[in-house]
Amino acid sequence: MKNIQLKRQIFTINSIKVRAPKEYVNINDKYFIGCNFENELKWKTKNWRKRKNYFYTKIPRYPDRVANITRIMDCCKSNPEPSECNASLIKCDSRLLTAPDRSFILNTKFGNHYLKSKHYPYMAIGISKEGLKGRLGVFLGTDIELSFYSSFKYQYHFLSFPFSSINPFPKWHSPTNYPLISRYARLYFGSELNIKTNKIAQATQGQNFHLGISFVNLKDQAIINRIFFQYGYELDYSGNRESFGYPIIHLGFNIKIYKFNNVQLF
Repeated sequence: MKNIQLKRQIFTINSIKVRAPKEYVNINDKYFIGCNFENELKWKTKNWRKRKNYFYTKIPRYPDRVANITRIMDCCKSNPEPSECNASLIKCDSRLLTAPDRSFILNTKFGNHYLKSKHYPYMAIGISKEGLKGRLGVFLGTDIELSFYSSFKYQYHFLSFPFSSINPFPKWHSPTNYPLISRYARLYFGSELNIKTNKIAQATQGQNFHLGISFVNLKDQAIINRIFFQYGYELDYSGNRESFGYPIIHLGFNIKIYKFNNVQLF
């Protein structure tokens, strides 16, 4: 498989495009996707300029891997299944098939709450944990009015896609030097519990439910590892305001301070 090349397709995250020089593909052989001999792979040709020198096909892309291409060998018809037929063609930035990720990130957060027609810039510090499908965090901070606040939030990622999937001019790469996917856009919904206190007003407690988008960088070297924007509705549990709830807009970014690895919780 070292002679094939792969390329992402714009706005497509469930499959990847493959091409192979015609001299390395025997059209009389049968090719399959992974270890499933009922899922036969079909090669296609193109007749435009240099494209006519290759066979083309598409293979599935999963959250943790890209499907392999296998072929029944003439020398091994009694036992045609390759030993690594279900291996991944390229490396994906995923933790599904590795040891559990026990890392937590100490990070600062800078942002702005917009509620009741007023802006509240703030900064906070806390611990967060981000996975494939969700993110949780606990933060302590202060806003421009020197009010102290604490928050606990959980957000569920219902759609994640790499930045490269929206590149209108993707490039071909061999499986051995395929770029690691580390930057994603994520759509999410979630909820946040918060408490706010200051010396003048009585303490307030609330909970918001929100829908948002974030842009994350999973590289260990990344300093700004998350930028986000979300809109939602906050419920007032303290009874100190004139209304039970109100819309809220929240935007900001996270700066990574330190990553704690191999944290054993239980």
